[in-house]
Amino acid sequence: MEYPPPETYHLPLFGGAEVQRWDPEPLPPEGEAALNRFLALSPSALRSVSRHVFAYYLDMMAHLNGTGWPGVPLPDLSAPDQVWDHVTPKAVFIHQGDSGDQTWFVGVEANVPWEANRGLGLYWADGDWITKVGPVDGWASNAAAYADPSLANVVYAAMFTEGSTNRDD
Repeated sequence: MEYPPPETYHLPLFGGAEVQRWDPEPLPPEGEAALNRFLALSPSALRSVSRHVFAYYLDMMAHLNGTGWPGVPLPDLSAPDQVWDHVTPKAVFIHQGDSGDQTWFVGVEANVPWEANRGLGLYWADGDWITKVGPVDGWASNAAAYADPSLANVVYAAMFTEGSTNRDD
């Protein structure tokens, strides 16, 4: 079976960065609506996401002891807004929530120097509010990733430190 070429999108949220969507299946209207809401987000919407990505950076820096990955220099960041200078979006994906959830999630997979293997995954519910930040793992929320509903408001679940962040903090 021959698959169609990937769809290309320019993300205003990331200054017009070009990304690919590789899913050969067309989106239903609800998925298309979530994607359109996401594509309407302006770069100013990243301000509320910066602290979650910065927590991921700090967590990984603690884990890496400042040594980093072979051949990948680590940035020395002191403030959340600095993370965006080191995030390179490369793919977008859209899928419906698990277990009958009617929510549609838009995810962005990006390269970051502090996690050269798994990168950075950012997930928005219905295309307009952030639900999860962390390594790319295919899960759009920490509640789903850990099968724990008490994590519904956790945006970044720290792996190596006590640096988890919540949506409402």
